[in-house]
Amino acid sequence: MQQEHKHNRAQVTLDDIAERVGMSRTTVSRALGGHSDVSDRTRQRIEKAARELGYRPHTVARRLATGRSFTICAITGKLPFIRDALFIEVLDVLRLQLAAAGYDLIMGSREPGVSGVGDAISLIRQQQVDGIVLLETDIEDPLLGRIVEMETPLVLFGRSPEHPELPYVDTDGLAAIGTVVEYLARLGHKRIGYIGGPPWAVCAVQRLKGYLKACQSYGVSSDGLYIEMDHSGLAEGYSAAYALLNRTQTAPTALICYSDAMAFGAMRAAYELGLRVPDDLSVVGFDNVALDDFTIPKLTSVAQRTRDIGEHLARLILSEVEGEPTNPAQVLLGTELVVRESSKPPKAQ
Repeated sequence: MQQEHKHNRAQVTLDDIAERVGMSRTTVSRALGGHSDVSDRTRQRIEKAARELGYRPHTVARRLATGRSFTICAITGKLPFIRDALFIEVLDVLRLQLAAAGYDLIMGSREPGVSGVGDAISLIRQQQVDGIVLLETDIEDPLLGRIVEMETPLVLFGRSPEHPELPYVDTDGLAAIGTVVEYLARLGHKRIGYIGGPPWAVCAVQRLKGYLKACQSYGVSSDGLYIEMDHSGLAEGYSAAYALLNRTQTAPTALICYSDAMAFGAMRAAYELGLRVPDDLSVVGFDNVALDDFTIPKLTSVAQRTRDIGEHLARLILSEVEGEPTNPAQVLLGTELVVRESSKPPKAQ
């Protein structure tokens, strides 16, 4: 009790953490600093002790001593409300990992295209950030080009065809959509529609490729059954699904959506057209947000590994900032298809 009382009265130091875990102060410092020569097991034990003791690095003193801000900026675009849940989970993991290493995380947003570049660059310069995590990448991304010119340490969530050399963490969307098509084809669906995301987004392009490739592999018709939308929200899912379903002979019996938000919109369109999900139409989303368990019926969806995404982003940006390259510097993560109530075999034709 006396030991805990001491920690409550005074700022917790690296020596306090070292005493708790029975290791040297140097090992504790290197673990919290993100150095690669510390094993994952040791790092996790030290980070847990730091959280339990309420350790907070003396950021101001470090800034004065090093001339660095010890701040990382995560930049994202304007996202539909539903998809925010996915990024909140990723950012929360990223924040905790960075805090354990003594870094603060700030958020920045941008408008699509050239118009959003100036504000993002101004934020980066004003805050004098040590590194940047860019969430979601475009095929032609003017902001990315400017950041590369600034030579600020950078890690991407998503790949960039313009700068394939950059470190990134990404989800294998091509394989994920292929798995969904295979699943629906094995249920017996022959006409599988697809509502895609913005054609300028790298992940949207990959998922569409996965859909078209899998349809060909499994002998499923995709002719005229896919639509690309400029945004990936509820309204876009609704309007695209309405167009695909409002047909007499060639309507799909299953719909795959670029995001869960679009899937929610698609289910609304099906309801208005008198179609029952999943009896008349199977619907599958992407992201596996918490709301999927509360729709009627519950939504089948592709789950991204949000914790792994956040941890890898933290590891990579810390290695870039500290000048200690780590392998792998480019991480492609798999997904899991979470089957719920919104998908089933089609009715007998």
